[in-house]
Amino acid sequence: MGFDSQWPKIWSENSSSFVVERVTCKTVFIDAQIQLMKSFVKEDEESWRSFIQRTFFAPIAEFHRRYDTVIVCFDNYQNVPIFKSIEQSKRISTAAASTNTFKFKAGDTLPSRPYEQRIWVQALQNRTFKSNIISLITSMIAADYVPPRRATTLVVDFVNSTRIDYHTQGKTRVILEHMKPMGESDVKFMRYVSLFGDLVVDSIDSDVLLIAALFVTRNSSKNNIYVRRYKTRPALPASLKRKLSESEPEKKRFEYEIIHVNLLMNLLHTRMLKAVEAAAVLALPTVLDPPSPAYLSAILSFIVLLCGCDYSKKLPRIGVKTLWDNVDIIVPAILTCTSYSNNVFVVDTKVSIDGLIASLYARTYTRHVRLNSAGGSALQGSMDTVLEMLHSSSLSEKTKQDLPTRVSLCTTLRNIEWVINYWAIENGDPACPVDGTHGFRIVDEKVVFT
Repeated sequence: MGFDSQWPKIWSENSSSFVVERVTCKTVFIDAQIQLMKSFVKEDEESWRSFIQRTFFAPIAEFHRRYDTVIVCFDNYQNVPIFKSIEQSKRISTAAASTNTFKFKAGDTLPSRPYEQRIWVQALQNRTFKSNIISLITSMIAADYVPPRRATTLVVDFVNSTRIDYHTQGKTRVILEHMKPMGESDVKFMRYVSLFGDLVVDSIDSDVLLIAALFVTRNSSKNNIYVRRYKTRPALPASLKRKLSESEPEKKRFEYEIIHVNLLMNLLHTRMLKAVEAAAVLALPTVLDPPSPAYLSAILSFIVLLCGCDYSKKLPRIGVKTLWDNVDIIVPAILTCTSYSNNVFVVDTKVSIDGLIASLYARTYTRHVRLNSAGGSALQGSMDTVLEMLHSSSLSEKTKQDLPTRVSLCTTLRNIEWVINYWAIENGDPACPVDGTHGFRIVDEKVVFT
C-alpha cells in the first residue's frame, strides 16, 4: 500500500529539481518482490525456467549493462514484522471477497509450470506459495544467470545474502555472513550502502522514499540515494483525466522517473525550517535549537504517516492537502510533542493529542470549533473539548461517526512512532511486542490495532 500517493504530487508542485535524468553511481538495488507481484504468465508459458528468465533474468541483465553491481531482493516472510499481518489479512479478505479459491499450504509441491494467469493472480495472495516460488527464483538466478558483461557483481538477498562476482574467467560466490535476517525487501537496501556506496533503489513502493530520506539524513548525507519509481503526475480534473485515459497508450501511463532523495530532502527541509523560524519569531512554543536534518526527516515521516500506511490507520477526515497547507503550524507543534535522540523518535501521545491533533481538527472544522481569542493554533481545552463541540454541532451523522476517539488517536500515534523507528534499523529486525506498547495486540490469534 505504501503512503498516500498525493504526497509526491504536493512536493513537486513548486519544484521538480529533485527529479534527475541520469545517475553516475554504479549500484542498483531491485525490489524484486514488486517484480514478482507485477508478474504475469503468458498463454504459451511452458516452464518455470521460461517464466523466470523473462520476468527476472532479462531485467537484471538490462540493469547489468548500466551498473556494475545489481542487488536483487525479496521479502523473507519468516522475518516480516508480525504487525504487517493486519494489512495482509485485509488483502486476503479482499481476495476472498473476489472469489479467490486458490489453496496452497506448507508441504505442497509446485506444479510443473506456472499456473494460468487467472489462477496466478490468486496464487500471489498466498504467502506459502510465494515463498516456494521465491526460493525457486533465487536458486535459479544464483545458479544460471550470466551477466551481459564480466567484472560485475550480483547480490541475491532472500533468506540470506549471497554475493556473486563474475570474473573474466569464472565466478566466485560468498555468503555475506554479517547480513542479519530481515523481512521486508524495501528496508534492506540501507545495509548495502556501506559496501557499495551511492545506489539507485528500483522500487515503486512509496515507503522507500521515506525510508531513504531517514537513512540519508541519519548518515549526514554521506552517500547519494536515488529512487526509480512511477512518474508523479499532477492532479487533473476528472473530465481531463478521463479524456487522457481514453486517448493515451497504456505504456505512457507507467513512465518512470528518478528521484534524488538528497535533493528532495534539501527542498522539504528548507520549507520545514522556515516554519520553525517563523514560530521562533512569533514566540510560539518550540525548541530553542533548530532540529537536526535527521529529526526533520522523522518529523516529515510523522506528518506523512498521519495519512496512513501499512502499519497504521489514517487520521479520519484529515487529508494530505490539509496537513501540508498547515505545515507552518504543524512542524512547530510536532517539535513540542516529540523528541529525537540517538536515532530514536519518541512521541508524547497526550501532548500530541491535546495539542497537535486537537488543533488540526479545530482548523479543519473552524465553523464548529471555537478557537481561543487570539485565533491561533493553541486551543483552550483539549481534544475532548474539540470532540464535544464537533459531536454537538450540525455536522452530518456520518462525519460524526468517522471522528476519532482519544483511544484510537493514541493507537495511531504509537503505530507511527514504531514505524519510524523500524525504518531506522539498517541491518536486523525490529522488536514487535503485542502488549499494546506500540498500539498492537493479539485478539483471537490475530494481530489487531489496540
